[in-house]
Amino acid sequence: MYLNLAGNIAMRRLAKIFDHTDNDEGEFLVEEGNTAPTPLAVVPELKRRRLGRSYMASLPTVPSLASVSPEYAALLQKQTEINTELAKITQDINDTMVGLSRAASEEAFMQKARVDAILDADPGELSKVTEQKQVLGRRLSDLQQRAADLKAANAEVERRVITARNRASVLVCAQIEDQYREMVVTICDRLRNLHEASLAYQKFTDALTGEDIAWTRLGVMFPTLLGDPRDSQGRVSGYFREAAKLGFITTNDIPETLR
Repeated sequence: MYLNLAGNIAMRRLAKIFDHTDNDEGEFLVEEGNTAPTPLAVVPELKRRRLGRSYMASLPTVPSLASVSPEYAALLQKQTEINTELAKITQDINDTMVGLSRAASEEAFMQKARVDAILDADPGELSKVTEQKQVLGRRLSDLQQRAADLKAANAEVERRVITARNRASVLVCAQIEDQYREMVVTICDRLRNLHEASLAYQKFTDALTGEDIAWTRLGVMFPTLLGDPRDSQGRVSGYFREAAKLGFITTNDIPETLR
């Protein structure tokens, strides 16, 4: 008699979780339009179908930081502009350094040819190469200075972005707080039901063991990820305590065995 009662309790609690309802009444796993209990052999298929239902379709829309804060949006735009120019400047610096290297090689070659051959090397050609080298050197210096300024500006705008992000996040959190809290409460509700089902399973298998029944041939399915359902210091009780501490639930909402 005890086994039958414990088994019925466990099955009803499991049915409640699979069906995503809080109804404690009725027979185990009643199909829609059918008042008779679903045979145990059909449970795996029913479980698969029920667990396939998703809460994702009801997710609230999350506003972007830029949509609630013009300041944040403007800073992001400025950051993009700085990074775009910095990328171009960096490429110009690389190109200019290549030009300088080429000019230096040409200048050295012309000097060596004149000295070695003591011929009539055209000083004008050497002068042009030297002038080009000087122009490229000045350009490189200007580009490097601009790059340094852009990097400094980028560091400052990044600091401002972080500050604006925090302010904008406050606005977003105010908009989505109710939906956020509702989700945590839903998790606690489902976790409470799952804890009760785990506890019922534990008691049921304890009763089977107490009767010296070799029940493990049915498949040992302790939900070990939840820990011992009687452990008031386990991960499940820890989650409940944290939820109560942050005001999502009250202490009375925590399953009695976990307080």
